[in-house]
Parts: sequence; structure tokens; C-alpha cells
Amino acid sequence: MKSFSLLSVFLLFLGCISVTTTHVQHADGSADITQETDMSVLTSYAESYNEYEANVSGIEGQCDEIREMDPEILCSYEDGVITVSKHYTPENSFYKFEVKNEFFTKKYRLTVNQMPQMSPDSYSYNYPNSGYDSGYSGGKFNDSNASVSSVKMLENTGVEITYIVEMPGEIIKAEQAEKISGNTAEFNIFDAMINKKPIVVESEEVNILGVGFVASAILLMVIILFFVVSKVTMEGGHEG
Repeated sequence: MKSFSLLSVFLLFLGCISVTTTHVQHADGSADITQETDMSVLTSYAESYNEYEANVSGIEGQCDEIREMDPEILCSYEDGVITVSKHYTPENSFYKFEVKNEFFTKKYRLTVNQMPQMSPDSYSYNYPNSGYDSGYSGGKFNDSNASVSSVKMLENTGVEITYIVEMPGEIIKAEQAEKISGNTAEFNIFDAMINKKPIVVESEEVNILGVGFVASAILLMVIILFFVVSKVTMEGGHEG
């Protein structure tokens, strides 16, 4: 396993690994996190050196380590891609989620200042004595010890670490986002590390309770007005 981990690190620096984390945030504060790590190039190298079965076995072994680390994490492997997922509650979350109820709208604010710990230490992209900490071991983006030059060097190799956020409601603000579309924002984790700033996403949606209250009040006023007008009309008819 050690030789496999070293090879993984070597290929990471060659730009052979991409990590995509999808964060689906729910209005109740819970979230579903899915992380896909594409190591297909690793299996291609292994196949060319007739070590395919051994290395695939090593990759699949990562799932056993992950499940041992946290039984709540689901893990699967297919075609060189490891997919791990976990449901987070407000009590065990690594993020901060705030809700503000206004009369006609409900506003949400999500702050992510670190990557979720969804893999064992041997699989996290942290390199002892290198000064590089990706945040996979719980390090904060805003106090990352990674130098700008080391992060840019890693980014220039073609390594991709992407964080995608899906919010309840329409996104109205997403600091450092590369793309925003409806309720989805996409971020490059290297930007957060270089800028030493957390990911912050704000969204809003119609406050059904507030709108319902106003609609009910208007309907009540219309009914009252109808009865008042009807009564006045009837009294006027009797006088005539």
C-alpha cells in the first residue's frame, strides 16, 4: 500500500489526478457530499506495465480504509474513479450554514473553509516537509500553510481540485466562484488556498409562509369588503 500511495503522489504531481467534490446543501442545514477522485491514468500506467490487477486491487483497498475510518461514508470504485459520499447533519458538519427569514424571501449563506475529511491520511493530498497542505486533513483555507508558488506549481501541472455547490434557492452571490448557474456555483480550490479565503455562497428563495400570509390577508380583506358592499347595497335597496 505504501508503494501505491507513493505512486499516487507522484502521478498527482504529474497532473494525473482530478478531484471533484459536489456539495448539495439543504435548507434544513444538512448536506450530501460526493467526492470523485479520477485516477484512471494511474490504472492506464499500471496496465502498460502489466501491474493492472495489483494496482486496481490497491485502489479498491482505499474503499476499505475509508469505510473503516467512517462507516457512514459510502465508497465505490469503477474505471479508475473512486467515489465517496456522506450525508452531513448540522451537528457533524464541517461547514457553516445560516438561514435568514424575511417577509417575502428566505436567504441562505453557506461558508466552507476546509475540504471534508472523506479519506484516510494516506489518501489525502498532504505532503510531509513540503509545506503543502491541501486542507484534506482538516486545514483551513484561510490559514493554509501552502505558499502561493507551491500551489501555482501544482496547479500548473494540470491537477484539478474542484468544489461544486448546489444551494436551495437562486444564488445571488458566490465569492471566488468560477461559474454560477441558477442554484449551482463551481470553485477552484487552489483559488481559495492562494487567496486564503473561505468559499462563501449566498442564495434566496420565496418565503412561502410570508407570501401565504399576505395572500390570506388580502383574501380576507376582499371577503370583508364584499360583505360590506353587499350590506350597503341591500340597505340602500330597502330605503328605496
